[in-house]
Amino acid sequence: DISEDDVSVDDELDEINIAEKNVGLSSSISNDELLEDEEINYETVTMDNIGDYFYNNGSLIGDDNLEFVGDFSQTDDFNMFIIDKSIKLNLESAFFTNIGFNLMAPNLEIKDTSFDITAHYYNSSAILINADNITVDNIQVSCETPYDGDFVFINVINSNNFKLSNMFI
Repeated sequence: DISEDDVSVDDELDEINIAEKNVGLSSSISNDELLEDEEINYETVTMDNIGDYFYNNGSLIGDDNLEFVGDFSQTDDFNMFIIDKSIKLNLESAFFTNIGFNLMAPNLEIKDTSFDITAHYYNSSAILINADNITVDNIQVSCETPYDGDFVFINVINSNNFKLSNMFI
């Protein structure tokens, strides 16, 4: 058995050290590995309850992890979800029509979803990146650009360590 005195947590090193006295073994487990095994709790967002999680301008109200379920489209008030907190987003069960994301907090992921965008504005984007360590992965895109104007689907404004993979247009 391992007693309380044999376990130490070093927050600066982001690891937990466990030593078993009888055998003389020691091992380390990173906090990231421990978090992978934790179940993530999500609040479910639909078009019907969107006002519970986003203000009229598209800004995030709380700091809950969000699971988007169903079809989402531009509202009368906003055409971008503004994510300004480092939360988990589950978009696997969502489809976005003429509505995008403005990612303003580090360590966010947009993955496993689809977008259908008809761009009506010049110099507009569907996904704005303005934070570090952002990942966009495995998204399907259908996009109609404005006549005689520019449209950038993903606009990386200010970001270090931006990752883009598996984008299908």
